[in-house]
Amino acid sequence: MLKKGEVSVDFPVEKPFTAAEQAYLWQMGQLAGWDSGLVGTNALAGALRTTPAAVTDMLKRLSTKKLVQYTRYRGAQLTSLGRQTALLLQRKRCLWEVLLVQQLKFSWPEAAALAPCLAQVAAPRLYQRLDALLQYPRHTPAGTVIPTEQGVLPTTTQQPLHSVAVGSSAVVVAINDTDEAFLQYLHKRGIAMGAQVTVLERLSFDQSLEVSIAQQAPVNLSAQACAHIFVVC
Repeated sequence: MLKKGEVSVDFPVEKPFTAAEQAYLWQMGQLAGWDSGLVGTNALAGALRTTPAAVTDMLKRLSTKKLVQYTRYRGAQLTSLGRQTALLLQRKRCLWEVLLVQQLKFSWPEAAALAPCLAQVAAPRLYQRLDALLQYPRHTPAGTVIPTEQGVLPTTTQQPLHSVAVGSSAVVVAINDTDEAFLQYLHKRGIAMGAQVTVLERLSFDQSLEVSIAQQAPVNLSAQACAHIFVVC
């Protein structure tokens, strides 16, 4: 029987995770680029809006479950089991995002905000049927690559928009930052999945880009924003 605050999950671990544990694992995956790189305590505390002391306590707990390797004063990195678990959490979020946008007609930012809550629901058959209902999508409406049912992240040939040469055109295929304010920032500038973007100028002052979307009036995108927009040329 689950204790109060615990959420049953269909992951290859012995005990269920709390919602907080899921949030930590998913955030570590995000910060590490879904790799096994070291994630600093302060960076994790900032992303989760908590204290470094609270982060340290959680990392120690996850370490006992063999999900992270914790190094005092440095931070932690996901183990192979931890990375797989984080990717499965990402998969669930992604599938909910697709359902919310395609079937229920939520906006892209609304779907990104709701998906983490819905992803706490754990039932293998639910996600298998959801995947089939959505016709086995490979990307979210924001272009994020959806991990496989085995917790594997497919490789892609995407590149960040800031690396596109001036005068070249590319198609937006992914956004790797789901912060609602950032999504609204992109929405107001016409940046959406499948949008064709032409780089008109790179400003030397701040490395921002002046771009044209679908041959419309030029807009300016900050260097930070361009780093989170992925395209295929």
